[in-house]
Amino acid sequence: MPAKLPFPRIHRIMVFASITPPLGTTCSKSQSGSKYSSWESIAPPAWSSDGRQVYVASPGNITVFDTSTRSRSEWRIHGNESQQVPSIVSSGKYITYFTGSSVSFWDPDSREQIGQIIKHTTSIHCIAISHDGRRLACGHGGGITVHSLEGLIPEDYLPGILCLPLMRVSATALKSWVQGDPMETEAMLSHEIAQRSNPTHDALAICALIRTHLGEWKTALETTEKSLQIKPSPIGEIARSIALVGAGEQELALSELDLVFWDCDACDTKFLLVIKSILLFVCNKRKDAISHLRRFVDTCDEKMKDMHLQVLGMMYLKQSDYGNAVQTLGIVKKLFTVEDRGYLMTLFIIFNWNFENLKVIAWQRACERLYATGSAKEVGDTLLKMVSPLPENEKEPAHGHILEELITRSGDVTLLAWTGKSSTCNSCLPSSPAGLYSNFAHFSIT
Repeated sequence: MPAKLPFPRIHRIMVFASITPPLGTTCSKSQSGSKYSSWESIAPPAWSSDGRQVYVASPGNITVFDTSTRSRSEWRIHGNESQQVPSIVSSGKYITYFTGSSVSFWDPDSREQIGQIIKHTTSIHCIAISHDGRRLACGHGGGITVHSLEGLIPEDYLPGILCLPLMRVSATALKSWVQGDPMETEAMLSHEIAQRSNPTHDALAICALIRTHLGEWKTALETTEKSLQIKPSPIGEIARSIALVGAGEQELALSELDLVFWDCDACDTKFLLVIKSILLFVCNKRKDAISHLRRFVDTCDEKMKDMHLQVLGMMYLKQSDYGNAVQTLGIVKKLFTVEDRGYLMTLFIIFNWNFENLKVIAWQRACERLYATGSAKEVGDTLLKMVSPLPENEKEPAHGHILEELITRSGDVTLLAWTGKSSTCNSCLPSSPAGLYSNFAHFSIT
């Protein structure tokens, strides 16, 4: 049984059974006797994306019925003075309101108008949003006009667009890039750009970045110039700097990147400093880059610290400093969290630095380095040093993983003759590597 809502029965039937009276019907009195004189016409309702709210249009207003709280509210639609029967369509992210010869777009959460108003010379009778949510068809004057919504409303509201720090990228392109197929991603982005009469600066900048990963420096530079001509932006300048590095113009790339700091939000400035540090690292100024990141870690707020530590850990990993990589990542409270994911995905697109499973990779590289030394005593000393800064709940799994690998590599089962307390992760191994020291004198790695 549908929940009872605080509005007349005729409207409840409309919502749940999609029974709509003919357009223009006056609703001065409902079946239950309640009077709604302000509703001079009835239009088909529209659902919110979460299915909790129902929107109904009337001249100059949108009335909202909340099915969970049984409340009702309405907001005024400014700029629609027509007294003709209005109607609305919900895309999930925005509401399209049309009346007379005009169409406007509204954010259902902020109740603010978004984008431009579409106006026709004749009255609009009906509208429909395409399946991908990126086109609008208007029926008017005996014909149909199809509008591309790209450029008419903010891209944040268009389905399939992910908003990351400094950029907007299509979900399909990002999925292709994450799957490790840059050629397919470049072809996909090139096709998307070719299909648009007015490609966005974001799409061009991201396409340029993908081309830098393919080593197509010249075409990448040409694409960034097109992006910056459409709209100067931080992501356009960043793409240009990456392309310049690939073309051998490292000093020019670093100086060009400084341009992004002249016109950006305060919250973006801190992230841009991280990007500048990574670019220093890519330009083989690794000591300066790591020094900068260390200062950022010491001075940034707690919400951003984990992101900075992961970038610093990646730098250590890339210069084969596995001990510092493990220790740095061991300080991270949570890897690849929702808060960090957007920033790290942006860095992934710009520099092709993949931060997923970073701690595991660092431990694996550290193990390989330890095995190569052939010194059991050094293995034990380094193992203790690497494990000591980790949180208590991570210490046993960390050194347990290494000890399992040591036994596998050496084939020396005498390592199982340890002393002390057993590990909660593996009862065949000690809870601390210190329990193995009695065996290190005769242990060797082959």
